[in-house]
Amino acid sequence: SELFEKIDIFVTTSEYTRGLYEKVYPVLKGRIKIFEHGRDFPYPREYCGKVPDTGEKIRILLAGNIGYSKGAEYISELISADREGRLEFHCIGSLPEDLKQKVVYYGRYIRDDFRNYVVKIKPSYVGIFSIWPETYCHIMTEAFSCGIPCIVSSIGTLKERGRKGGCILVDLKDPVAACHEICKVSADPAAYDKLCGEVLRQLVRTVDEMGKDYLNLYASLLAEERNV
Repeated sequence: SELFEKIDIFVTTSEYTRGLYEKVYPVLKGRIKIFEHGRDFPYPREYCGKVPDTGEKIRILLAGNIGYSKGAEYISELISADREGRLEFHCIGSLPEDLKQKVVYYGRYIRDDFRNYVVKIKPSYVGIFSIWPETYCHIMTEAFSCGIPCIVSSIGTLKERGRKGGCILVDLKDPVAACHEICKVSADPAAYDKLCGEVLRQLVRTVDEMGKDYLNLYASLLAEERNV
């Protein structure tokens, strides 16, 4: 707390995260700005997935290091809840050994290859099932850069970003209901098309835009310092 009082401004990436910090450390109230992460993508923003077809598997792409905190146990529960075998999970990244047997696994990848895997796999969704609230989530931004809707945990920053559109929010306590909702949306062409439209309307900030926010912030703080 003594250190916090010596700092002029803090920066975080979401309303949820700011609220959590202010709740735990009331001394920070009024001193936390929100700058969303910027990302540059060297390709056009367009739909690279596969529209769900009746009778076919619904492909869901998992990406990153899918350990316990990223929802590995929940994913296993979701697969078990899919009694009709409608969902087909594909994973790039890392998984616990027992989960590798339940998905189509491609191994580790580098971030620049994300779109290449999306084009190859053609998922209908990117699944983000973290059991902790996240502070931003680059995987969601990467999914949006490829025009793919997301299925996300209804908690924290994932919920905050998901409510802006392009996402199905699922309850981590009820994988059966989550499975039902995914299948319901996938069986409704209008509902799925609406999600895709929301994805392409989501703003994805550039690194330059993010950098300008920080540059302006530092400039204003230096100006205040000179005037003291």
